[in-house]
Amino acid sequence: MPVYSMTGYASVQHAPASTEDNASAQNVRLGLEIRAVNSRFLDLTFRLPDELRSQEPALRSLLTQRLKRGKVEVRAAIDVDACASLPQPTPALLQRMQSIQDLVQAWLPTAKGLSV
Repeated sequence: MPVYSMTGYASVQHAPASTEDNASAQNVRLGLEIRAVNSRFLDLTFRLPDELRSQEPALRSLLTQRLKRGKVEVRAAIDVDACASLPQPTPALLQRMQSIQDLVQAWLPTAKGLSV
């Protein structure tokens, strides 16, 4: 007689391929983790970031079609490379910031200059 585990665990991460239309896609990674333990009834728990909360009903429907029982926890996370998602400042923007700084310091001589 085969022995079946009463627990289950799966974890996967996916980074969508970059396209010309969406060059920032390479800086985003979706992580999904599912944990399950044996239970008499089906008990689904979702821990989703705010960006994915709208997808919970679809996920719940998908899982209830396949699962009949168990305590199942689904966690998802979206990782975004913060440095890569910031746009590069243009020379025109930097010149505009410099002129604003000069104007502020002309009116308020004790004001500190911009810093990074």
